[in-house]
Amino acid sequence: MWRQYQNPVFASHYPYIGVSTAYDIRVRPNHFALDYRRIKTVFRHDDPIWSKMLPPFGKACRCSILAFAADELETRGLTVGHGEDWYGKEVEVEMPALGQRVKVHVLPDSQLVKIDSSFAKFLRTRRPESVSDVFWREYRRSRDPKLAQNMVAYAENIIQQALKCKEEDKYAHAFGLRILGGLAEFSGETGKAIECYEKAISLNPQIGIKRKLAQLKKRKAD
Repeated sequence: MWRQYQNPVFASHYPYIGVSTAYDIRVRPNHFALDYRRIKTVFRHDDPIWSKMLPPFGKACRCSILAFAADELETRGLTVGHGEDWYGKEVEVEMPALGQRVKVHVLPDSQLVKIDSSFAKFLRTRRPESVSDVFWREYRRSRDPKLAQNMVAYAENIIQQALKCKEEDKYAHAFGLRILGGLAEFSGETGKAIECYEKAISLNPQIGIKRKLAQLKKRKAD
C-alpha cells in the first residue's frame, strides 16, 4: 500500500495521508493519539516523518494509512500538518472505548516500543508480567527519572486497557492489579499500591503479595 501511495501518478491525485486506527477498545492510546479522525490532520505523502512513523507501530498493531485527495480535506474538515510537530508530542487523549482521558506520547520512543510489544503478549497469555519485566529491565538500563515517569504512565495504560478486554477473567485481573500496585509503589504512591494489592488478593488469594502488603501497611502506619 505504501508503495502505491508513493507512486507519482497516484500521489498527484491523492497527495495527503492520514493514520487510521481500528477505533475500538484494543487500540493503544499512543496510537489513537495520531488517528486522523481525532486530530483532524493529515500529512503530505512526501513528509519526512513517514520514515519514522509508518504503521505498524508495534506488535499486533492494526493501524493503517489512508490517502486523501485535496478536495476531500475541506469536506472532511481536515488540515495539513507537519509530522515533526506531532512525533513524540505528549498529548491528552480521550479514549471513547475506555471512557477515560490519558496522557501519552503520540508515538513511543525505543524503550516504550519494547513495552508496547508486550501488550499483544498479555492478550495471548493473560499474564501482564511481560509488561513488568520489560519495564524494570529498561529502567535499570537507563536510570532516567523522566523516562521512568513516562514508562510508568505508559505501562499503567497498557495494563488498564488490557484488563478492559478481559473483564470476566479474575486471574488476569489479579495479576494486572499486582503489576499496577508495583508501579504505584515505584512511584511512591503507597496508598494506591495498597489498594491495588488488596483487590488483587481478593481476586486471587494465592497471588503471593500478602507479605508485601503487610510491609507496606506497616510502613504507612509508621
